[in-house]
Amino acid sequence: MGAKWLLLLCGSATALRAAGAARCLAPRTTSFSMMTAAGERTFCRAKDLLSTGERATAREVVNVLGRWQSHAQWNEIGAAKQLDRVDPTDGFLAYRRSRVRADPDRTPMRRAACRKLGQAQRFLLKENVGSLPFKSANLAASVGATPAELNREPISELACDISSIVEKRLADANRARYEASDGKFAADTFASDLAAGRRTIAISMAIFPGSLNALFLYLFFRWGSTFTKHLLPEPPTFPL
Repeated sequence: MGAKWLLLLCGSATALRAAGAARCLAPRTTSFSMMTAAGERTFCRAKDLLSTGERATAREVVNVLGRWQSHAQWNEIGAAKQLDRVDPTDGFLAYRRSRVRADPDRTPMRRAACRKLGQAQRFLLKENVGSLPFKSANLAASVGATPAELNREPISELACDISSIVEKRLADANRARYEASDGKFAADTFASDLAAGRRTIAISMAIFPGSLNALFLYLFFRWGSTFTKHLLPEPPTFPL
């Protein structure tokens, strides 16, 4: 009888130790699986309404977002300084006369227009963000990387396109939203904003082309009836 009780006690102690070990490992396993899931997500441009085009990985997006907190960090350096030196009056005329062939986004005229409208320029993000250091360990860990690893990786232009926000008043606020309170990448928030952008584009495409089509249809019938009225003679009438 005493031997049976001893075996039962030993078995219970072993089960308790196993349960305790499982409880200790469970949070780590869950955290690791969530981190892996976030790192495996991919994103398309907001203008890709069917999400059938090129996709950037969460790691590539984080490698862009993790290098800046304010748009001024990449929108006011590099080529931006050279464009800002051009005088908006005589300088623009001299630039046109020089006949320099350049991407319209890279002209001092476009730069001045963007500053007036409160917009950042996407080409500056692509050119300059790679020169900024990636520092956030939590943000890097959320996609299964370290800051040192991401600093060695090239910047994805597609990820810049997907993550860039040209409105200055929204850029910094949205960048802050994409980093959760624990410092990890808020992938769901990022995906939700992209989905909202697609809805906005789809609605605008449905409204404006629809309005134009209705107008063209109205003019077609109106002008068509007038045209046929003058082109085709009225049928003759015979007295009864």
